[in-house]
Parts: sequence; C-alpha cells; structure tokens
Amino acid sequence: MYFFDYSKYRRYVYTFFIGKFMDFYKNLTRKRKISLFILFIVLIVLCIADLTIGYYDVDLRILLPWNTINGESIERVIMFKFRLPKTFTCLVVGTSLGLAGYCIQNILKNPIANPFTLGISSAASTGAALSIITGFPFLMPAINTQISAILFTFFCTYIMLFTLNIKRMDSRTMILFGVILNFFFQAMTSLLQYIADEKQVQQIIQWTFGSFERASWTSVLVIAITFTICFIYLYLKSWDLNLLSLSEDQAQAMGLNVERTRKIFFFGSSIVTAIAISYVGTIGFVGLIAPHLSRFILGNDSRYTLPASALLGAVVLLLASIISKLIIPGGLLPVGIITNILGVPFMAYIIFGKERK
Repeated sequence: MYFFDYSKYRRYVYTFFIGKFMDFYKNLTRKRKISLFILFIVLIVLCIADLTIGYYDVDLRILLPWNTINGESIERVIMFKFRLPKTFTCLVVGTSLGLAGYCIQNILKNPIANPFTLGISSAASTGAALSIITGFPFLMPAINTQISAILFTFFCTYIMLFTLNIKRMDSRTMILFGVILNFFFQAMTSLLQYIADEKQVQQIIQWTFGSFERASWTSVLVIAITFTICFIYLYLKSWDLNLLSLSEDQAQAMGLNVERTRKIFFFGSSIVTAIAISYVGTIGFVGLIAPHLSRFILGNDSRYTLPASALLGAVVLLLASIISKLIIPGGLLPVGIITNILGVPFMAYIIFGKERK
C-alpha cells in the first residue's frame, strides 16, 4: 500500500510538461522565423551592393519610378541592360543551387553530396561542349547550348533513377555511382576539348568556368519560373523530407514511400540545377555550402531549412559576385572560380571536422 497516491496528480504533471514543451516549440519557431527574415534582409543588402559595385558609378535612384533620368542615358543602359540582369540571375541561380543541394544532401544523408559531386554539373558541361562543337541539338544557335546542357543533365538523372530502380541502391551506393558518372562526363568533356579547334576550346573553357556574362532578362525569367514551381512543390513535401532524415525502416513505418519520395526530390533538384547552370555554366560548391549554413542557423526542420538554404545559396553567390568585381575592377572574373576557392576549404572543414568529433 502506497502512502501517497500520485494518480490524481498525473493530469497536472502531464499538463505542466506539455505546456513547457509547447512554450519551447513556440520560442524555437519564432527564432527560426526571425532568422529567415534576417537572411532575407541580408540578401537585399547584398543585391544592392552588387548593383552599386562596378567600373562605372551608377546612382541607384535611377531605379525609383520618380527618378529624373529618362531616355537612353548611359546610366540607364548600364543598370537595366547589364547590372540588373546579372544581379537577378545571380539571385535565382543561387536559390536554385541552394535548394538542390539541400534536397540532395537530405535524401542521400551525406554532408558532401550536391549536384556538383553527383555528376549533374559535369553532364551539363558535356552537353554544352558538344553543342559548341557540333551545334547539337540543331534548333536555334542562340539556345542550342542551353538546351544541350539541359538534355545531358536529364540524361544523367535518368541513368541515376533507372539504376536506382534496377539495383535498389542505398544512399551510399547512389553517391558512389554519382561519382562514377561525374568522372565519366568529365572525361567526355576533356575528349570534346581535345578534338575541338582553338576557338571552340576557348568557348568550352569559358562555359565551364561559370560566369554571368550570358545573363539576360530571359535567363532571369526562365530560371525564376522553374525555381518557383519546384520550390512550391518541394516545400509542400518538406515533412516527407524530414522523414527521409530517419532510417529507411523508420520512415516506411511512418507511412512514407521512401523510394518514390527520393525520386521526386532528386528529379526536382535536377530540374532546377539543369535550368540554372544551362545559362551560367558550371558553378560548384554553392549547393554544398548553403545547406550546411542553413542547418547551423536553423536546425534540421526542412520547413525552415529548405527556404533558408535557398536564401543562403543566393547569399553565397552574391558574395562571390561582389568579390570577383573587387578583385578585378571593371573586369569579368568568372564567379565559378570564386565559389570553388571558397568551397574547397569549406569541404575540407566538413571532412576533417567530422573526424575530430
């Protein structure tokens, strides 16, 4: 016989702990929303900085609807024909690569997985090189390179998904197979460079560097529409992405079709990557850096880290664009070089930092 009966106090104990948990969850949610808002403000500041930096000084008041500068002045031409398309292309490409990198890292559960290391970017480079040399797919000279890069990206994605269906690969095997495809397409690009003439080799190398020289309002519109559609669809499935962070058995026990969900996110990531890099060339490590920064700031809830990764992808790419302008004032240093320089030590920190822990 017990001296004290706890049963009648059980409800009060449960209510107390549930209330404490709800307060903690509300505070955490509020902090995450504030962090997203701060990231958005940082993004706007970097966009303004990217627009102001250049060889020619342009007054940003020219963007206001009540500005006094009219007609085809040199300031209007520089701002609306060159700087705005480049900055907005940088913005939409960064968000696309950040989104793709986060999805790929989550579905493969690997901290170094991203479109650049899985062969997707290498496949686009092969498609672009083939188009520069032969004119494939022989539609319109102005868009042949973009279409060829997209087709080869989809071809690489199809190989990955087809092999996934046949072999039922786990996450580790998919990464190894992606590395194999990466080396294969790099070899094909090198072969195409070997048989190309001097002018074609220069064009191929310039494309693989990754730059915003080809940026235009068309690129902004196409990439923005693709990103918006894919982001909305994938964000609505962000809870499925949370379940994928569990083991496959746990995710299936909670009613998730793991293979189908993995294919959806992998295909969506491939689409935004293909469209983005088809206009600007190969830009590496943005899809690697942004997801890690988003998890560091906001944790592992995909409802918040998914949009944060997209925002941070744009932040990283805008910073690279600003740095490239500061290194060569008035020049056009390919931004892909800057992202590679930033990405290599970051990747080394991920690898060796994990080992220390």
